[in-house]
Amino acid sequence: MQDSLSEQPAGQEGHRTTTHRGVVVTVSVLALLAVVGAWWIFMPHTRTFSTGTVMCLTFSPDGQMLALGTVGPGVVLWDVAHGKVVRTLEGGDPIYASAAFSPDGRTLATGLSGVTLWDVASGRKLQTLSLQSADILHIAFSTDGHTLLSSTRHLVGLSDVRSGTTLQTILQPDDEPVASVALSRDGRLLAVGTDTGNIKLWDVASGQLLKMLPGHTKRVSSLSFSRTAAR
Repeated sequence: MQDSLSEQPAGQEGHRTTTHRGVVVTVSVLALLAVVGAWWIFMPHTRTFSTGTVMCLTFSPDGQMLALGTVGPGVVLWDVAHGKVVRTLEGGDPIYASAAFSPDGRTLATGLSGVTLWDVASGRKLQTLSLQSADILHIAFSTDGHTLLSSTRHLVGLSDVRSGTTLQTILQPDDEPVASVALSRDGRLLAVGTDTGNIKLWDVASGQLLKMLPGHTKRVSSLSFSRTAAR
C-alpha cells in the first residue's frame, strides 16, 4: 500500500507528513468491531422456557439454573445456557407460589401449603416444613443456609433447615397483612413490610418487636438489608 504525501506550509521546507492509509483502514475496522461487540454484550438475548402456567421463578446463585414453580407438572429445573429441562421435582404441592435456592445452590425450597426442601442434584424430596397456616407467599434462606424464612399473609416463620424444627413464629394482625419480608445477613434481625405501609423490625432470637418504621403511604412490596445489617 502506497503512502500519501502532503506538502508543508511555507517556512517549514524540508519537513513532510506521511499518512498511512493502511493504518486508517485498520482503525476503522477496529472501531466497527468495537461497535458490534458492544451491541452483542448489551443487547438483550432471550430464551423461551415452555412449562405451562408459571406461578414463581428463581435463579440459582451461579445463574446456571432456573427453577419454575408451575401449576400441575411440579417444579421444573432448566439449564439456562442450553434451554433444556434438567429435571422435574414432583411429589409436593400441585401449585407452587414461592421458591428459593440455598446460598450454595444445593437445596431448593418451594412453598404453598407448607415448605418443601429438595436436593437439586438428585431431585429427591428432603423434608417438608409445616407452618400454622397455608399459602406460603415468601421464602428466603439465611446467608449461611441454616435458617429458612417463610411467610403467609399473617404469619412469619423461621425454621432450622437441618432439623426442620421451628425456631420462631411471628403473627401479624389481620389489619396488617404481610407484604414482604427480609432477614439480615447475620440472621439476627427480621424485617416485615405490611400492606398498610409499615415496616416492623423483630429480634429473631426473642421474637420481640424492636421498632416500627412508619413513613410509607402504600404497600411495602420489597425489603432488603444493607451488608452491615445496621440499616
